[in-house]
Amino acid sequence: MKQIKSCKTHSLISVFVLGILMLTSCTTGYKNDGKEVTWHTWNEGSGHHSRKVNADPETFEILNDDYGRDKTHAFYRGDIITGADGHTFRVLEKGFAADKSNVYDKGELMKGVEPASFKIHSYELTEDKNDFYYNGKALNVRDKSSFEILKDNSGENTNWGKDKYNGYYLNGTVIPNIDYATFHPIDAQRLIQSGYYAADKYKVFFKGKEIPGADPATFREVDFSIGQDKYRVYQKGIPTQIKDYNKLTQFGSLMYSDGTHIYDLDFNILQGADVATFEHISDNWYKDASHVWWINKLVRGQIQKHLVLSKSHPSREERLWTLIMEKMTNTCFIRIP
Repeated sequence: MKQIKSCKTHSLISVFVLGILMLTSCTTGYKNDGKEVTWHTWNEGSGHHSRKVNADPETFEILNDDYGRDKTHAFYRGDIITGADGHTFRVLEKGFAADKSNVYDKGELMKGVEPASFKIHSYELTEDKNDFYYNGKALNVRDKSSFEILKDNSGENTNWGKDKYNGYYLNGTVIPNIDYATFHPIDAQRLIQSGYYAADKYKVFFKGKEIPGADPATFREVDFSIGQDKYRVYQKGIPTQIKDYNKLTQFGSLMYSDGTHIYDLDFNILQGADVATFEHISDNWYKDASHVWWINKLVRGQIQKHLVLSKSHPSREERLWTLIMEKMTNTCFIRIP
């Protein structure tokens, strides 16, 4: 018996007037020739690989591309699922499977989940008669009948839920004593948002933890994981010294300026930085007239007018330094083989 998943992906890339057609094929799955069972994978980088599966060829059954079973064991991608009963093992949907006693998510045991009452709502959200689970983690929902996953303004599910007693951040954090009627996720004023903030009329929360002193009436997410209320800016739920995010100028993706100071991604002052000459070089590199930083780490050493490399093939770090020094001094650097 043989079951191998095959797919062909065609992508057409145009560069100016040049078109190149690239064909990529991939195979993954089990093969049973009656003498042994093997698990096959393929990727573009390393090609085809196979390995023997410790299964009984006479009773082995391919359930789908990932799961298989024989008279004794169940298998996920060629590996025995510890403790699973092969005789009663069955595949569900969205990567889930079950036997007479347990439920499995991509071959991993979901501890304490009852298979008889197990329901799949999405790849992330499941439930049984006792609780809801998100990515396999129990949410400890107090009242299942009133529990709901909260949606954002576009109607998409968020990382937040609530029942008539508690709020929930879907990593398993329970938020007691919420105001049920007003508890809601905070939508960001941008296309890409973290989904980390929520509020009711009394409090603001970051990943399920209360942010002391934050004002729920004016709180909003102004950038990824960055919050703002009428008092200050918050980075990942932590209050900062910045009062108004909209008055900052951003350098690259890691630095900011308010015209007086340079701030790193956590809004700590970058000590010694000269605002007038500060600039982003490339990637994680920054400079002013006298200094160089890697992210927010000062790179010490005297700036030289010429840099001589003694190696024909410099290391990646040396090449980076060459680019940095060229940028800072507007000079070309000499390489001696």
